[in-house]
Amino acid sequence: MNEENTAKSRLSDLIKRKIPVAGDASSAAGAIPKTYEAQADTDNGAAMKTLGGNADAHWPTSIVGAFVGMLIGTLPASIWALIFGFSFSPLYLLVPLCVYYGIRILNGHEGTRGFILTVIFSLLGLYLTVLSCLATVDILKFKMFVFNLPLITIAMIGKSDVLTSPAFSSANVFPVVFTVIGAALAYELLMRRAVPSGDSASDTENAQTDVL
Repeated sequence: MNEENTAKSRLSDLIKRKIPVAGDASSAAGAIPKTYEAQADTDNGAAMKTLGGNADAHWPTSIVGAFVGMLIGTLPASIWALIFGFSFSPLYLLVPLCVYYGIRILNGHEGTRGFILTVIFSLLGLYLTVLSCLATVDILKFKMFVFNLPLITIAMIGKSDVLTSPAFSSANVFPVVFTVIGAALAYELLMRRAVPSGDSASDTENAQTDVL
C-alpha cells in the first residue's frame, strides 16, 4: 500500500508540473502584449522627438523664443563694433546658439522643427548683425547717441546699397562661416536633446527582458 501511495503521489506531482495553473498562464500571456505595447509607445515617443521635439511645444512660443534669441545674439557683435570700431567675425557664432537657447527656454520645438527655426532666424540674425555693425560706423562717424543704433539698423533694412564690400570679401564671408559653425553646434544640441540617450535605451531593453 505504501508503494502504491508513493507512486500515486509522484504521478500527481508530475501532472501538476506539466499543467500550468490557469491564473499563471493568463498572466504570462497578458505580460507579453503589455511589453510590446510599452515598446511601441517608446518607439513612437522617440520618433516624435526626432521629428518635432517636445510634443507639448507650440509654434508661437517657439517662434517668440527664436526671435528673442536672435535679437540677443546680434548684441555682442554690435557692442564690439561700437567699442573697437570694427566687427569681429567669431561673434557671429553666437547668433544661432542664442536662437537655440531662446527656443529651449520657452520649451519650444526640438529635433528637425527646432533646427528649421534655428536656421531661419540665424539667417535673419546674420543679416541684422551685419546691418547693426555697419550702423555703428554712422554712429561713430557722426558721434550720435548709442541708443540710435536700433533705429539706424532698421532704416538700413531692404536697401541694396548697404553692403558695399565685394560679395566674397572677408567682411562678408567670415560672418557667414561662423554663423554656419554656430548652426552646426545648435543642430548637435537639438538632436542630442531630441533623441534618447544610449543609457536610457539600454535601460528600457533591460526592463523588457526582466518582464519577459
